[in-house]
Amino acid sequence: MYQEGSGSTFTHDGKEYPLDPFLKRAAKLPVKQLYISKLKWNLDGMTLDPVRVAQADPSVPILFTMDPKWGYVIIDGTHRLAKAVQEKRYSIPGREIPYSWFAEIGTVSMEDANNPTYTVGKVTREQAFEWLSQYDQRRPEFPVQPGSVDGEERVYAFAWHGDEVVGYACLLNGQRYLIDMFVPESGRGKGVGRQLIDSLLVDLVVVRKSQTDIIAFLKAVGFTLENDFVNTKIYRKYHGPKVHAY
Repeated sequence: MYQEGSGSTFTHDGKEYPLDPFLKRAAKLPVKQLYISKLKWNLDGMTLDPVRVAQADPSVPILFTMDPKWGYVIIDGTHRLAKAVQEKRYSIPGREIPYSWFAEIGTVSMEDANNPTYTVGKVTREQAFEWLSQYDQRRPEFPVQPGSVDGEERVYAFAWHGDEVVGYACLLNGQRYLIDMFVPESGRGKGVGRQLIDSLLVDLVVVRKSQTDIIAFLKAVGFTLENDFVNTKIYRKYHGPKVHAY
């Protein structure tokens, strides 16, 4: 799930909460389909940026909670809901935030030097390759297939700490299959790789059996080591993310 940055907040029941701790916890929650008719009231009286609505991706799960007084309350994903309403969808994916989290997270500091918050977002291939070149990291120029445009087949993403790029990842589009990741040595061991994997909802990483350090890291962040290559589109739903070693 995408993080918003250490300054992002939301207001619920008259109180202001930091958004990223909710996003971070929610990345492991199950996704359920919600009827849009039960959520539309959250848009009443709101004026949303039409550009952000147009760019919103309704396939990314929203965060919501079941408020004892109001019912379905959106924590994160208002623009995604507005886009889904525009597209006349009947449902939208979401993760339900337990109501107890408000008491637990409400007093958490927005800045924790020992546990920095990273923002993760998509970038272009050119931006990714330019940043990698600063660290003498070369990547092959994958040919664009006929009838497609750059960005359709692969998703490139950065992790930022404030305005500084601290990590990079590349996925096969629509498959949550991590094919490349790099974190400079100065940023290793600080949760950058974990944040990239969590924010991008990575399902599958393929490595060589000899890459024991990478396997150990992936197992530490919740991946299961499997030697049988399976259909990972349905694998995560029932078994969680996996690393395939060959």
